[in-house]
Amino acid sequence: MQLCHDYIYVDSNYLKEYVFPFGDATEERIINVANMRLKKLADAGYIERFKRVGTSYAQRDTVYTLGLKGEEFMLMMHGYCDYKGAWRSSLKIWYNHALSILRITEGLRRQLADHPVYTVVEFIPEVRAFFQYGEGKKDVVRPDGLIVIGGREDKRNNICLFLEAENSIATYRCLTQLKSAPRDD
Repeated sequence: MQLCHDYIYVDSNYLKEYVFPFGDATEERIINVANMRLKKLADAGYIERFKRVGTSYAQRDTVYTLGLKGEEFMLMMHGYCDYKGAWRSSLKIWYNHALSILRITEGLRRQLADHPVYTVVEFIPEVRAFFQYGEGKKDVVRPDGLIVIGGREDKRNNICLFLEAENSIATYRCLTQLKSAPRDD
């Protein structure tokens, strides 16, 4: 539920690979246990599920987000909940973007898990991620998220990484054209 809160959408492939594996269980056993637990959470109203349409980089699977009871649970556990109920009414068009942010951030967390010095201290989702660099209302940078990396022992020297993931083909084409355009300098 914490992943659904922070990243809005989480797919079953990710959950089966990184959340549910345990001991020396077979892949079939992991899938069965994961499906059973996710179904129970969905039936109880803690999570909502949607069928993901096939894409070029992932096969069709299920996408999860917080249900009403899950939202209430997160509020009770943390004293706040950044989740918007509209996100559970239907699978939003930007869900693949949210899944990319999940994989980038949690991949970095896994890579630093055994690092002797550094660790991911916190991920701050887009709804709370901003940097006010001036006095005006428009003097704000709003990235897709912030990743705070710090020392395992020395907590005084944290660094903050702005996370911005672009999935748009149109933007890619625009950047490619700019790169190949003649320059006047």
